[in-house]
Amino acid sequence: MVEIKILFVVSYYPPYHSGVTEYVKRLAEGLAARGHDATVLTSRHIPTLPSDETLNGVRVIRLPVLFKVSKGVFKPALLPTLRRMCQDYDIVNIHLPLPEVGACALLLKKRNLILTYHCDLELHKGLPEKLIEKIYYLSLNFALPRSERIIVNDLDYAMHSKIRSYKEKIVEIHPPITAYQRTDPAGFKNKYGLKQDDIIIGFLGRLVYEKGLEYLIKAVPLVLAELPKARFIIAGEGEDVAGGKKHSVKDELIKMSKPYGDRVLFTGFLPQSEIPAFYSACDVFVLPSIAPLESFGMVQVEAMLCGTPVVATDMPGVRTPVIKTKMGILVPPKDEESLAIAITTIINERNRYIRPTGHICLHFSIDNTIESYEKIFINSAQKQSR
Repeated sequence: MVEIKILFVVSYYPPYHSGVTEYVKRLAEGLAARGHDATVLTSRHIPTLPSDETLNGVRVIRLPVLFKVSKGVFKPALLPTLRRMCQDYDIVNIHLPLPEVGACALLLKKRNLILTYHCDLELHKGLPEKLIEKIYYLSLNFALPRSERIIVNDLDYAMHSKIRSYKEKIVEIHPPITAYQRTDPAGFKNKYGLKQDDIIIGFLGRLVYEKGLEYLIKAVPLVLAELPKARFIIAGEGEDVAGGKKHSVKDELIKMSKPYGDRVLFTGFLPQSEIPAFYSACDVFVLPSIAPLESFGMVQVEAMLCGTPVVATDMPGVRTPVIKTKMGILVPPKDEESLAIAITTIINERNRYIRPTGHICLHFSIDNTIESYEKIFINSAQKQSR
């Protein structure tokens, strides 16, 4: 097997929790386990984090953050560090959005640069945020033609995104999905005071605008009217989100849910050890995303692997898991009535939406993701050496 050296560049990395950070972590660790040299260059978003350490076979270098604006972290040391390090690596894989991507592309040979395009940048704020978007896309449009390949989570999303004109470079590789399995949820239910006959509707993710959770809360009374024993379990980080606490919608969601008492429960951050039991406890999992910052939604596939059907919004990329597996219902975004109808439909006809694990793994597998990346990286590295 050809062994290569890969430098991943990403704005955030664990212990920050998001779909992108989990994606890069799983990818880097998976390639390291296959014998490749994997290094992550990222931000030290918490000043007390080590600047250089090795985690699960992956070297993680964290650079000081000068300032944050919305979801962006600006790292003055990124360019000089990348300039110094890039000559030692066969591949530089930049995960977007990254504010400095255009300047980074200047430092790299075309064959050396592989971009992973996770999502469009849409900040939904005022004039400063819109200016940031404009600057970012200027930077991005400078980088795209200098890349050899642009990896996307899903072609459906890519063809509706800002990069659709680069279709000759686009390669679809579905995200690395953790191979969760259904497990006994009794311990999870006991911890959070859930009764055996409760009907559990679950969500897992960051509590931010793009997840559309306000529409899930608006659907609560509609569901309770049909299913009085329904409980809504909203799990995920509500404080440590990109750009700072002000971008969390946790406080607003808690205020909206007060009239429903213990019918809505916020668990906060769930440790990895509890996630399979959470999915297994759910009768239905809901991903009510409303913005292009959501391009796929790995959590819905993880829920399916634990035997839980899904309600997701009919948006590019987000709809793909349900379309491919038939293990759920798609609804229009920002539509609490459709959410409520879909939730009650799945609860009342649950067996209709259950699929075997093997069927899901035909479409989504972490091994397939790692192998697909490996082929692209090795092919690019071999071209470069000619």
